[in-house]
Amino acid sequence: RRWVTGDSVARFTVVLGGGIALEAAVMCDERHGHIREISLCAADAEGGGVSGQDGLAAVIAAMASARQRRGAEEASRQLYEEFAKGKRERKERRERREGIVDLCCSGVGAAAFLAFLVMLTFQ
Repeated sequence: RRWVTGDSVARFTVVLGGGIALEAAVMCDERHGHIREISLCAADAEGGGVSGQDGLAAVIAAMASARQRRGAEEASRQLYEEFAKGKRERKERRERREGIVDLCCSGVGAAAFLAFLVMLTFQ
């Protein structure tokens, strides 16, 4: 639900075999339930948008695939959970790497400051 407009948003996500997630978001009017906006977004496993020929190929592959019968929800849910887990692990790895880089930069800055103070002291 969007608090500014009072619209309700329903999101549907399908993860394809190539590590691409297609997300359809449907925005409905709160008062009458009429559809106000529909958006389709294709994202890769790292969270970046997929556009151009790759995005179109993903949409075509999703539309061409056969509709799954009952009992396939669990397999789809497991595939989505694996996709989300991989995405979360990559984000944690990137944040850890950025933390190490920040620590190194802070150390170099502190060493340069101390070297400057030592240079001023011994002159």
